[in-house]
Amino acid sequence: MKRENVLVSEDALARQREFEAKIKEMFTAREAHPVACVDTFGCQQNVADGQKLMGMLADCGFTFTEDPKEADLVILNTCAVREHAEQRVFGNLGILTHTKKENPEQVICLCGCMAQEERVANRVKASYRHVDLVFGPHALLAGTADAEIKAKYADVIDQLPAMKELYGHRARLRKERGCMDIESGEVKLILDEDGHCIDVKKRTSGESEAMIEEFMLLANQCAAHFARVKQIPFVYRVHEEPNAEKLERLHGLLQACGVNDHFAKDVPTPKELSAILEGVRGTPYEQIINTGMLRCMSKALYEEKPKGHYGLVLKDYAHFTSPIRRYPDLAIHRIMTDMLKGTEKETMILRYTDFAERASKQSSEREVIAMQIERKAEDCYKAEYARRHLGECYEGTISGVTQRGLFIELDNGVEGFVPASSLTPSGTSLTEGVRLTDPASGKTWSLGDKMMITIVRADVNLGKIDFEVAPAAKA
Repeated sequence: MKRENVLVSEDALARQREFEAKIKEMFTAREAHPVACVDTFGCQQNVADGQKLMGMLADCGFTFTEDPKEADLVILNTCAVREHAEQRVFGNLGILTHTKKENPEQVICLCGCMAQEERVANRVKASYRHVDLVFGPHALLAGTADAEIKAKYADVIDQLPAMKELYGHRARLRKERGCMDIESGEVKLILDEDGHCIDVKKRTSGESEAMIEEFMLLANQCAAHFARVKQIPFVYRVHEEPNAEKLERLHGLLQACGVNDHFAKDVPTPKELSAILEGVRGTPYEQIINTGMLRCMSKALYEEKPKGHYGLVLKDYAHFTSPIRRYPDLAIHRIMTDMLKGTEKETMILRYTDFAERASKQSSEREVIAMQIERKAEDCYKAEYARRHLGECYEGTISGVTQRGLFIELDNGVEGFVPASSLTPSGTSLTEGVRLTDPASGKTWSLGDKMMITIVRADVNLGKIDFEVAPAAKA
């Protein structure tokens, strides 16, 4: 798309510079290792009205237009190129939300942007680990942080309580909607300098990362709301309710685990499923039911029509916050920036209807392929890690039961297979997909049971790991 500068009024520039001054009070939260960093936020507390959340996103579509009067949400259009601790800003899609005390769910979308090149430096770049120290019970907010942490956050520390309070409001509303909190079981692969996997750990996230994720969900929601209200072509993130076949499989799993799954209608609401997840939290079935529920969900897709998001319980949703790594985000940045330039609605429809349809279809297809590749690569890395520990014994949890045998997941997320033939010489019978039984001895192996195993084989090329029941367990 051709990039062009559009002249704006001095009044618009003045309002923009006022907004820029606020941006300079922002800081970036990120993981400690190098990542594409777009999670840049700042927050101001207004005793009378509530909190104002500001956000900046690096990249990508580009144009200039007049900034409207400040309202509940302003999406600022800029394009950033990072240079050391600064951003050279041409016009980056960012947000300014005003969360009203009387109605923190309210979302109103307006748009604005800046009209000339400027340098905007983030006051602080913070790792999630350090911000979690700020939020921790024995750290900065408690008055027990060391001098180094206090000095690092001196310029922005006044914002953190307001951000935490705002996050609390948003998290409460999320829970009231019935949004499902499904644990994905994501792992972190530790590689040496030669790229070999030397460790695998379950990925954990602290309060600061959850806070930033919630703010990005709000930005995504606001972008989709903007497009739906303006009735322009768009690429929405759509998640429809689960189909009957998948719900039947979930019913079987829940019944086998002794979980009551009586729902008011044929299709359960997200709030009903959330209640089940909460009910099994801390039990041996927690991870199994989390996984089963995740598998019963419909695959989220990109579509040009706003159909809502079942899992998040949102009428409006799109992927907006990651244009430097995800094409649908870049596509809607291009659409929105053209709209900000002042393009008429009719022209937008003619220009982008076919584009939004093609972008949605291609993005959905490529996402599936990318996920398959990612899973296969992860399996290969896990097998490489397991190969370093052949002959070693570990405790695991039965995560899957088939007629052929058991899938065992170790505490770090590595999963392997125990053939049924190695469990007992007399053969086994399968019960409802959740239990193997030895008819001769009556011994059973059920989903969620603990088991000691030995790593006996690891095929790195195929990403396959084989376990055997540990000798002590057999005895």
